[in-house]
Amino acid sequence: MNLYDYARYLLVVSGVLIIALISIAVYLNTKSKKSSLLYRNKSKKSMGISIYNVISRNKFTKSVVRKIRNRVQMVHDYSEPEIRKATTNVFFIIIMSLLVLVITFVNLTQNIYLIGIFMVASYFFADTILDYFVEKLKNKLMYQQIEFNELVRHKFYELKMVDEAIYEASQDVPKKNQEIGIQGMRIYDVLMSKNVEKEMYIYNETAPNKYLKMLMALAFMTKEFGDTKIENGASLFMKSLNYLNSEIRMEVIKRERLNYALKSLTIIVLLPLFFIEPIKNWASNHFAPLEKFYSSQSGFLIELGLVLLVVTCFFLIRKIQKMEDSNIRTNQKTIDEKIYNKFYKFLDRFIPRKQTKKYKRCKMALKKVLAPFSVETFYTRKLIVGSIFFVTSLLLVLYLKDMNRKNILYEPTIPSGFLGGQVSDNEKEKAIQITDQDREIIVLLDYQGTKEEIAQTIEGKRGIENVESIEVATQRIYEKINQLNRIYIKWWEILLCLVVFLVGYVTPNLMIVLQNRMRKIDMDDEVSQFHTILLILMHVKKIGVFEILEWMELFSVYFKQEVGDCLNNFDAGSYEALEQLKMDVPHPTFINIVNNLQLAVEELSINEAFDELESEKVYYQDLRRLTNEKIIYRKQWTGQMIGFIPVYSLIIFYLMIPMIVNSMQEMTMYFDEIR
Repeated sequence: MNLYDYARYLLVVSGVLIIALISIAVYLNTKSKKSSLLYRNKSKKSMGISIYNVISRNKFTKSVVRKIRNRVQMVHDYSEPEIRKATTNVFFIIIMSLLVLVITFVNLTQNIYLIGIFMVASYFFADTILDYFVEKLKNKLMYQQIEFNELVRHKFYELKMVDEAIYEASQDVPKKNQEIGIQGMRIYDVLMSKNVEKEMYIYNETAPNKYLKMLMALAFMTKEFGDTKIENGASLFMKSLNYLNSEIRMEVIKRERLNYALKSLTIIVLLPLFFIEPIKNWASNHFAPLEKFYSSQSGFLIELGLVLLVVTCFFLIRKIQKMEDSNIRTNQKTIDEKIYNKFYKFLDRFIPRKQTKKYKRCKMALKKVLAPFSVETFYTRKLIVGSIFFVTSLLLVLYLKDMNRKNILYEPTIPSGFLGGQVSDNEKEKAIQITDQDREIIVLLDYQGTKEEIAQTIEGKRGIENVESIEVATQRIYEKINQLNRIYIKWWEILLCLVVFLVGYVTPNLMIVLQNRMRKIDMDDEVSQFHTILLILMHVKKIGVFEILEWMELFSVYFKQEVGDCLNNFDAGSYEALEQLKMDVPHPTFINIVNNLQLAVEELSINEAFDELESEKVYYQDLRRLTNEKIIYRKQWTGQMIGFIPVYSLIIFYLMIPMIVNSMQEMTMYFDEIR
């Protein structure tokens, strides 16, 4: 049984043991409760909670469970038992999905280092599966909110009180929509609390999406200032709910179309990993020179390049598939921060000083991409990534040297007259015998020797002359010795490792640039959402520019930092603060909004400053649809291009080009034989 078989059986046994151990732990944890009638009535709930208690305390699974729990809490405000059950369900779905993936990969691939890479990458696959479930829950909640808003609208028409309307709507939601019912009761509790503004802040920090924040703000504004009658005696609150539902529908349609366009790309981008080894085995069995190519340095480097390409494209696809930013700052320190805090005296030598322009430019760039870390942490990450690249490249050079040495000493020596196809068993046995004899002589000569010394050694070995002529054997062994003596680390290889270090050092910068470009696609959509907010707020008589900026900050993602700075500077000079906001955000449509806010500060009312929004409402709605079409098209085109690159590379660079090159070499040898 080889190492591959051991790995396969170990994997299967590990999966069975994991399930068995969890089952035993659950049984032991619940055995003492069997006599309880309450337990018998709630056995299903207790089962999920009992499993959660086991996996959340295990040192190997508790970090994964904590991450799943945090993501589930972001989407739904379940009670503690429900959170534990949902976390357990998602955990087991991820584990079983990974087991299926890994077992399939192990059965298709007999390359132990590819299996190792796949096992490491399984962590990121698990994160992808988790993202899938979280996005599914988010979409479900938005669908439910559309129905909930209609129900609130109907109840408000009957009761004329926004808090009672939300309470009644929360009580009347169907059981299948219990998630939005929970959110509705949370909003009602905030409205009825003694310190509404404080509770609103807490709710906005934990709300699953910005549309629930907007519903919360609409309800608070209506309860605080009363409902306003606008043109034709229509209710502002009811019209605002229509605007809100329109926003949610646009977002849902955009998500559904993107999911449809990008849903299979994650699988497509991973396919080459599953087929590298089968293609290698098929080509080697049907075309002997390709077997030599795949075992050479060139074959290994192409294989490694394919793996790196798959990993890179996988992360890029994940970036494209993300519907919104997830750079959420947690209280836990990252590895980069821990390393900086421990070695800051040394690392500060490589970090620009705070007073320099370079430091300020880096800080501004991190702000633009909403990076949840400091400049110091960013430079620490650059050094860590660069060091990893350097060490990996140096180890790769050493591995290639060792690989080349083993190929020279142990690879079967195919006769020079062989013209491709399959090697018979007799020919293969003869090639192995020649290699063994050559290696024996090379070792006897201590990897040194002239042609005369090699010939004398061959003559002294009985049986060698029966295999082939001494002259041919001498020339072949002499070439092998020269090749072995040329295997050492050269200066340009060290220089190449330093270049790789520089590539790793600038990789975080490239990721920042990529994220900035990706976010520019979504910035137009966010500005269009500001138009909806202004259409709602422009009719509220008691609202001012400061309150509008607060709403914009609350629902903003990409301009949140700049709008927050404007609010902080507003008391020192409102017009100047808005002028600085235009300088901080050079977005044309956003600048038009700020210009109107400046008019509202000095000369006009809010309604007069934004009166063109009402008259050009249809235009802005069409513009919003066009913006969504552009977002979908760009992401779809970029995603499909990146997603299929690994597949095309596998076919072209790993199969077609090696086959063509080897065929041309064999053809050249054929003509040489004829001549």
